[in-house]
Amino acid sequence: MVPMSRIHHVSYTSRTTMTDSTPAFDTFIRGLIKEPLTTELLDTAIMALEGWQRDSTEGIDCLAATFSFEDFNACMTFAERIAVLADEYDHHPELVIRYGKVTVRWWTHTAGGIAANDVFMATQTSQLTT
Repeated sequence: MVPMSRIHHVSYTSRTTMTDSTPAFDTFIRGLIKEPLTTELLDTAIMALEGWQRDSTEGIDCLAATFSFEDFNACMTFAERIAVLADEYDHHPELVIRYGKVTVRWWTHTAGGIAANDVFMATQTSQLTT
């Protein structure tokens, strides 16, 4: 296993404060989610996620970020940490691993796009690098 000191750290910084009318993105919602976030809520969430952006995969909106590392082994260590996280919540991302970079994409299949759980998982993913 590659020591975490070989992984470039990405910090998570909240750039906005959620209001009472905004869903709490610090909690994972168990169960079937059928609706994606509204554009307004998604824009608010993305503003709070450093390094994450709206993307699409196979025509479906997703949250995406690319993390940089010193070498391929560090990339694999990060991917393994994401796998543990994904299994813990039974919510799995798309990962693209190449030398020095890992791209992570989160979306909710049943919602047909980005749901609150994807924001939660993106936040958790960023925290894996600290």
